[in-house]
Amino acid sequence: MLASLVLAFGVGLAACACASADDDRAGPGCRVQVRTAADWPDTAALAGRVATASGASVARGGVAVIGPRWFALSLQADGDAACRQALDRLAADRGLALDVLPDTTRRRPPSPDRASAR
Repeated sequence: MLASLVLAFGVGLAACACASADDDRAGPGCRVQVRTAADWPDTAALAGRVATASGASVARGGVAVIGPRWFALSLQADGDAACRQALDRLAADRGLALDVLPDTTRRRPPSPDRASAR
């Protein structure tokens, strides 16, 4: 019950995790945290499985291990509606994802180049 509530809440807030236009690490799309049903020591294999399940591609270098069976992923999708649909499809694959939550962690902005810092 609680997992379903958290899942519904997380998918409902997916728009909050959509990457901004100036986020050059992921391009357009959304950042999510996924708790997987199994261990995934190979993040490239996980990225492929997530892409298949969600229908959205995973940004190159867009998978980070954040805990046992927890991963942060950058999905590439065009707009909020496409992000929500990708997250819904990912959450529906219970053999892959037990939890799908928006990744709202704050990221440190890139450092300014030396010329503009003076």
